[in-house]
Amino acid sequence: MANNNSYHLFGSLPPNEVSLYNTIQNCWLVNDNEIPKISLFIPSDTLIPIGYSYQPTSCIPDDYSGSQIADQGFGIFDTIKVSNYDSTGILSGDETLLSQAGQSFAEKNYPEAIINYKALIDNFPASSSIYFAQDELYNCYFNLDTSSNQNTTDVLYGDLKQFLETKITSGIYDAEFEDNAARIIFMCATRMEDYDIALTGYEFLAIYHPDAEQRLMASWEYDNIENLLQGMGGGEKDNYELQIKNYEFEEAEIEMRMKRLDELIDRDPITRVLKEKYDRINKEKKALRETKGDALNREMNINEDKIIQRSKENIYLSRTLSEEEKEKRLFEDMKLLFESG
Repeated sequence: MANNNSYHLFGSLPPNEVSLYNTIQNCWLVNDNEIPKISLFIPSDTLIPIGYSYQPTSCIPDDYSGSQIADQGFGIFDTIKVSNYDSTGILSGDETLLSQAGQSFAEKNYPEAIINYKALIDNFPASSSIYFAQDELYNCYFNLDTSSNQNTTDVLYGDLKQFLETKITSGIYDAEFEDNAARIIFMCATRMEDYDIALTGYEFLAIYHPDAEQRLMASWEYDNIENLLQGMGGGEKDNYELQIKNYEFEEAEIEMRMKRLDELIDRDPITRVLKEKYDRINKEKKALRETKGDALNREMNINEDKIIQRSKENIYLSRTLSEEEKEKRLFEDMKLLFESG
């Protein structure tokens, strides 16, 4: 609280950190029940305010019966006001599972957190909490992977990978969930050292994803794995890894590589399901672009086409560029994203 006349919540968040801040059943004691002022910022050259959503709620009846004081150490004491108010039934089923999973995660009881996050995803496919649960599931497995034994790593991430694969093939989750699930599946494949699966997955996203920015970020992940393999002394991995030496790609080589990629996509039930949806969305986007001919949309389309072309170039040139050249291209990529925004 900066002061009583300005902000109720004020502070800055760590840069490049994506977090979910839950607030449930808060009672704001403000003059005339006005909406509280909240100001959270991400540090940068210019402070960027973080938006928030506030739903008013009635204040819990005051039935004060005492306080619980917990010594958190370092001179910090946590004081909790205790009342006789019965809050049973306030949380919905998905909120309850999310809360239980979060508590288990905070206590480093990762197996219990996994059970609750999976139950949330299984039983509440329409809940807005399932996207956060996906990422936290990965974090749970990551924290459990404390052994240097690759077999243990394979078992852990294999379990998460299989779980998310069944969700995609079920057909009951929305596109956002499936996109995030695919991303995590390819992350699992990387941790399991299934590099061919991961490379194919990121190349698939870089070539077919309906969102241009997602294509570009997938091309970065593809290049990260290529760098990892080169650092391990990896050689040629597949016949379709063509050595395209310059910007002017040979059409025949591109066609051969695309044909090989489509064959790999078709063999895998996950990428096959996603490609069908991506093709439909891309077709709809193309039709929409053709109906909107104003100057603003033309400029947006040009920027999008540049990013898409850049994503392909990153994939095709990944194994031929020096580290200095890659760093330069990454800077250019970031600039391109900034201009498109």
